[in-house]
Amino acid sequence: AEQRRVEAEVMSGLEVKRREVRNEENYLKRAQGEKRFVESVGLRLRESLVERTREVEDLRDRLAGEAREHEGMQQALAEAEKDLGKLREGSSPKAGAAISDC
Repeated sequence: AEQRRVEAEVMSGLEVKRREVRNEENYLKRAQGEKRFVESVGLRLRESLVERTREVEDLRDRLAGEAREHEGMQQALAEAEKDLGKLREGSSPKAGAAISDC
């Protein structure tokens, strides 16, 4: 009887230890899964950041090009207005009227 009681206590203790080990294994699996998930999200965020940074750089380049083009057009317009003013000053009143009618 005493031996059965001792065996029952040992078996009960073993069952408790098995449950603890299973719980620890489940905890570690969950933690490992969460770690992989976080790493995956981090990787996707880094890739997205690189892509967005590239897009911003492309937009900055495009904006700079359009600004240069705008500046060139402004200069060309100023030159054309200057030339037109010279033509008006240098032409006869009759020719000047014809130019201003254009």
